[in-house]
Amino acid sequence: MLKPVQLSAISPNSVGGTTPNGYNSAGGTNYKEGAMHRYELYYDVNRAETLKGFTKRFDTGDIFRSASEICEIFLVPQRRSGVTYNTDAAPPPTTYEDMVSWWNGALNAADAFEPTGDNSREAPYNQLYPRLTTRSNTFTVHFRVETLQKARSTRVDRWVEGADLPTSSHRAPPRWSVTSIPRTRSWPSSRTAPPATARAGTATTASASSNARPLPHDPPPP
Repeated sequence: MLKPVQLSAISPNSVGGTTPNGYNSAGGTNYKEGAMHRYELYYDVNRAETLKGFTKRFDTGDIFRSASEICEIFLVPQRRSGVTYNTDAAPPPTTYEDMVSWWNGALNAADAFEPTGDNSREAPYNQLYPRLTTRSNTFTVHFRVETLQKARSTRVDRWVEGADLPTSSHRAPPRWSVTSIPRTRSWPSSRTAPPATARAGTATTASASSNARPLPHDPPPP
């Protein structure tokens, strides 16, 4: 998941330096001047060091309660091969704990990656967020569906055994994906039978459009 992600970090020299005179510099030293910038601004993710941020969180007894909490984890950069970085771009840290000083440098000094905008800092998290979940979104639902034929001699809102007839049936345990699962409900595993209420509700919903009759709560197939 982290392999294709890249993050950008812009050092002061890549915006013309720390004085106003540099903002109008030419020749590719200022990435906003319109010419091709001489230096690389993107970094790959050091996955091994980044995962230490997860370990650090878990070691404190904390967990991820929502996918958006990935924004609380630093993505540790590593330089890409075959490209040149600006002279004032500090090499990426070798440990997770040094990420704050790498981004910010010394207090009240433009000596790190302060020119990097919030949109650039947030971009890699925008790539990760839709791929993450803190809970399973797949579970097994056993269902049985029948197509029914009503007799003309019986009421349309009642099922009459013997007069009204099932014409076909289908039974299977597919895997369904949902956006979320209520925390208060414990869904059964594929080796146990679903609760009777869940099976009855599923059968009624699945065959409601066919004017279904109630189905017996027989156990699902192995």
